[in-house]
Amino acid sequence: MNSSLPPLDGLEVLSARLLEQLRERFQGAAFDETVFGEAECLPGQAERARLPIMRWLLERRQAPWAGFARLFVYHMPVTPEEMRDLMGEELASALAGAGLFMPCANAPDQLRSRLRIMPFRGLWCLGDLADGGGDAVMTPGITTLQLAWLMPLDMAGSVLDLGCGSGALALLAAARGAPRAVGCDLNARAVRMARFNARLNGLDAEFLAGDMYAPVLGRRFDLVVSQPPYVILPAGTQPVAYLHGGPRGEDLVLRALQGLGQALAPGAMAAILADTPLPVQEHLTARYRRALGEARLDLAIALSPAPPLEPTAFTYSQVVDESLGERYQAEVARYLEHLSGLDTPGFRHAAILVRAPALGVSRPALSMSFPVAGFGQSVGRSVEAFFASVDLSAVPADRLLATTVRLNPLGRWSLDMDGPVLPPDAPRKLRFQGGALAVDQSLPEATCFLLHCLADSADVASGLATYAQACSASLDQIEHQALDFLRHALRSGILEPQPAPDGG
Repeated sequence: MNSSLPPLDGLEVLSARLLEQLRERFQGAAFDETVFGEAECLPGQAERARLPIMRWLLERRQAPWAGFARLFVYHMPVTPEEMRDLMGEELASALAGAGLFMPCANAPDQLRSRLRIMPFRGLWCLGDLADGGGDAVMTPGITTLQLAWLMPLDMAGSVLDLGCGSGALALLAAARGAPRAVGCDLNARAVRMARFNARLNGLDAEFLAGDMYAPVLGRRFDLVVSQPPYVILPAGTQPVAYLHGGPRGEDLVLRALQGLGQALAPGAMAAILADTPLPVQEHLTARYRRALGEARLDLAIALSPAPPLEPTAFTYSQVVDESLGERYQAEVARYLEHLSGLDTPGFRHAAILVRAPALGVSRPALSMSFPVAGFGQSVGRSVEAFFASVDLSAVPADRLLATTVRLNPLGRWSLDMDGPVLPPDAPRKLRFQGGALAVDQSLPEATCFLLHCLADSADVASGLATYAQACSASLDQIEHQALDFLRHALRSGILEPQPAPDGG
């Protein structure tokens, strides 16, 4: 354990009444995620470069949330009077007594928070400052938010937050109704932090210390979520628990995949987010399929562009030297040298989706990857629809014919044109908006017409009958080929199953 990190003992003994008061203060001040839309007004700039400007702007904001943002998010000094105004005499005194604040070195009459408290999806998560190094525990970031988008809004099953850090995803699951929310982390400080955050948010969740799945061995879950540390670790760089994932950044991602066969309940899903290096000698799906072992699990990898590694190396290097001095410069050189020696054509940001077959399902396991524009709030809905479509693609013909299907609502039609004159048989391009788990496709006119017939019909059988009649063919003549396309369209995200019009 890093002895320079602030102790948690005083915070852990704060009463439930005081933590409820703090929660109410946050709520009353509207200290929520909208803070970042207000404060972070300089997109595209490195945090160290934009931080002084954000602090300058926040000093001039009089909104109640701005005081909490200054204190708990941007590490700005406040006077004892300002702190009492924010939290009241009793709460400010209790938090000071718990060791949450320290005098500023150059202004002893002012105080700074020794820890961060970050708003996250209606919750507040305590964590360490970014320069804590070693065993520091980070508050939720953009990857955490992307995983939250993959989680159902109403959760009826059990959830495992693997490598839980501050516990944000397990706590979000509990807040959304999960009857059993569990987080585990090798870092004992993370487990303590997560348990405190459960009390801070008034939620019931279980947090366990141990390596990967070891603390929950023998237990199965309906959803597993994980954001393993995935930053490359150059030789000579001191490892940081929340950041580094081995020389290629993928060590913990592969270990997370290896244990899923024993952790997923029938019909359950896992979502793992990471920046991943593309292998040279094999496809990424083959690499991850090998990590899953003999377990019969569906594997779908949604890949979006990752930030360029050279600029992000500058950000990672700030962990060792925020002053951007000599240590920082040496660390940047280590990262860049390490990157130049990696055997990979590049990195991608990956949502690795794994699902266990439901009881009674005996089809072969799915393995595929596809590009997506990015991960937005529609991704969670897309994941559920995608796996429902995959399941439907494997049912017998009579069941498929009785089903209603529709075009993916994130799909948009456009014409493929190579020149100014439109050929009479020009294919149409089906393009998908961000968040769709589907690949853009060019489709010939006849296929587009088939999709139109299916979209206007109560079920597949009547849609095929309409299509056959328009083609002056019998249903027997077109059914086999049409059903083959339909199964492909379901597996590739073009089509989705829908409830029958009568609700059946």
